[in-house]
Amino acid sequence: MWTYVPARAVPLGTLPKDQEWSIEVTNQSPTSDIYVTVYYVGHSLDVIDAEMTVPGGAVMQRTFPKPGPRVKRIIIEVDLVPGALAVLRFPGLNLGGGVNLDRDTRIVFNVV
Repeated sequence: MWTYVPARAVPLGTLPKDQEWSIEVTNQSPTSDIYVTVYYVGHSLDVIDAEMTVPGGAVMQRTFPKPGPRVKRIIIEVDLVPGALAVLRFPGLNLGGGVNLDRDTRIVFNVV
């Protein structure tokens, strides 16, 4: 039987619906890619996704559009291969540093 380890969810607070926001992903593993998917989830289950692939040893930053009034939650899904390490930072947001990751993780923001 195949065993499945669910991704952990890390709630990071709120994001304003009328402000752009950025994510910076640092891949601390020299050879493994990291896959990041961002979902904008609306009241009517609208899903807008954006994908990033961060090569081994790289740092990538991306700015996302304002969520707008229809979006209620932003979910950032980070997929790592076993043994990979990553750091997520959110420039311009007052989150007190970054989020260190060592396994598949979902970052969750409520949009207000």
